[in-house]
Formats: sequence, structure tokens, C-alpha cells
Amino acid sequence: MKICVISYGSISIHKNNRYTNPAITSLLNHLAQQNEVFYLAQNAGKNASVYNGDKPVYIEKISERVRVIALHPQNTKNRFQEITNFCKNLIILCRYITKTDLMYVYLPSYTNLLASIFTLIVRKKIALYIGADWKALQGMKRRNIVSSFYSRTYAFFVERIYDQALFVLVTGEQIFTEINKKGRRVFQTIPSVSFKKYENQKPKGESTDSYRCVNIFFAGPINERKGILYLIKSLPILTQKGLQVHLHLAGTIEKTYQIKIEQEIKENHLSEYITFHGYLADPSVLAELYTKMNFFVLPSLAEGFPRAIYEAMMSGLPVISTDLPSIRGNLDDPEIIFFVPQKDPEAIAKALLELVKNPSKRKKMIDKGYDFVKKKLSEKKHYEQVEELINQYAHT
Repeated sequence: MKICVISYGSISIHKNNRYTNPAITSLLNHLAQQNEVFYLAQNAGKNASVYNGDKPVYIEKISERVRVIALHPQNTKNRFQEITNFCKNLIILCRYITKTDLMYVYLPSYTNLLASIFTLIVRKKIALYIGADWKALQGMKRRNIVSSFYSRTYAFFVERIYDQALFVLVTGEQIFTEINKKGRRVFQTIPSVSFKKYENQKPKGESTDSYRCVNIFFAGPINERKGILYLIKSLPILTQKGLQVHLHLAGTIEKTYQIKIEQEIKENHLSEYITFHGYLADPSVLAELYTKMNFFVLPSLAEGFPRAIYEAMMSGLPVISTDLPSIRGNLDDPEIIFFVPQKDPEAIAKALLELVKNPSKRKKMIDKGYDFVKKKLSEKKHYEQVEELINQYAHT
């Protein structure tokens, strides 16, 4: 079978090898063992966050059996160039969609939405992966006539694409509930967790009532959607309360967002309180770093259901998260997770102070969080789940 995968990630190239997000790489390489696989993704420039100097941050290579087709970048400073690249991408998409037996499309993304629409026009089979709540993503943007038009257009077409999809894989209970209607084949994805730290032994939780220094951790892309700026803004509040803190950030940094972060750090003299670990490609290094932390904070403005929450709970960390429907839909229990409002550094600081002073609550969150994760995770891999669904529905 010819399968064409189009994601919202980007590819990086080094010494004729191609790299992308590890979860997508695993999927591509696995599907290519039995199928002819095309992968369409934007070609990341050397200044993109997926590069560390001139080398990609990812270490797992895309198999040579996968045919990688680079799309032209859409986020340029030249408006004319963006329009030109958009038109070129449409031509590329149309060419490969007509060649394929099945399109596997990652949403939300306007380019990928157009690819989905064309797939239906030419009567090709389509399956979907929904990685985030597009309504929440729209809520991050300034509202104007253009954005409102885009939002309504997206909503109109995406509902029809859901109806025609062979299956839809989603992250999180809330997205599942919204899409799971009218006889649609909707499934919750198996999390692509990097490691299983407490595979054989349940974490006991912390017994100490105080810390010399509170180590706060975040793992994931560092960009506007993840709301890291509000987490950084909570640090002065905590230090003014007499708490010694250190924030650890692990992940690629979006270049435009990095400028805002650096300005905030400089203006508030916070450099000694923050360590940037970069993207940790080795799961064992990431797992080890989790064990040295005291709290995990997710200050996101929009999410599906991030795997970092699973990793933090597996590692025995209490989790503080912004109150998003997609996360609350899975974790509506104050004894498992501590919810705070979005864009609220004061609330983040207050939550951390409360948990620092309450070791029994921390221990209960650690124990119940571990039990939750243990029930959620499966021995089956994400790419195996996708392959099973393709085999089950694409041949009917």
C-alpha cells in the first residue's frame, strides 16, 4: 500500500540523513517495512529550533525506505515569499495525494486541512491524527475579521473531513468526546512516552518536609503555546516569599519566543535561577533529569494531552498544570493534579508554595498520579496502534 504521511513538524537534514520528531520517525520507519511510504513536511532552515548549530537535535534517522518530500517554509518575513511557497506546496501536495492509496494527516494545520480537502475531492482514503484542540489554539490569537473567517472555515471543513475519515486518532478525553459522534471511528492514541522509569517499583513519594532548593521542571517545546513566559514570571514571586528555586527547561526553543524569554530574564535578573538543558534526545538522560526534580509545571495555553504529564507522574513528581479542558477531561481529580488559571504567574507561585508546605498532599499526588499513569499506558507502541487501525480499516 502507498501511504502518504503529512505532519505539522519539520525535517532537518545532516550528511544526507533526514530527521524529524522521534514519534513520527518511529511511525514512518515502522510503516515503511511493509508499505511504500511518502513523508511530506516543511524543510527546517538552519536557524530553526530543530538544529543545534549545524546539527539536528534529533538522533533517530528516517529510514531510507521512506521517501521524504520537503515542503517550502510558510513562516517567512517576506509576505510575497510566503504566498509563493504556499502555492508551490499546494502543487506538491496535489501531486503526491493523487499517487497515494491512503493519506495519514496530522491536524490542526491549515496546510494539512487543504491537503485533507483535496484528498476527499479526488476520492482517496484518509485517516487523521488530532494532536491539539484547534479551538484553544484559535483562542490564543487576536480576534479580527480575517481570523474569524479562518476559524469558521476551518470548523466547517474539518467536521466533514471527520465524517469521511477511515479513523481519527486523538489525544485526550475532551477532543475524543467532541469528535466521537455520528458513528465516527474515533480512538484515543497510545501515548508516545520516552521511558518507563518506575516500571517495576511504585514511587514512594517524598518524606522530607522542606527543600534546600525547589527544582521546578518543564519538558517540551518552548514556545508561545506552552506559556513558559508565565512560569518564568512566577520565579520572582517565589523568591520574594523566601523560597529558593531553580527552573529547569528541557526542549527546543522557538527563535522568536526566545527573544521574549531572554528579555524577561534580563529585566528581572533571573539568569541564576534558570537552566536551559536544550532538547534531550536520549530518553535515559531525560529520565535521569526527571529524578532530580521536585515539581513539574505545565503552563500551556492549548494542549491535546501532553506526554510530559505521564513522564512526570511516572517519575514521582507532583504536577501543576493550567486548567485546560483537554487535560481536565482526563484528570479531573485535585488529588492527582493541581490546576491553575492560564497566564497567571501568581497562581503558579501560590500552587508551588502550597505544595512545598504540604508534604502529605505531595505524597498523595505522587502515589495517585503513578496509579493513573500505570492504567493509561500500554505495552503496545503508538506506531503499532496506527498500523493496526490502517490494516483494519484501509482494506475495507
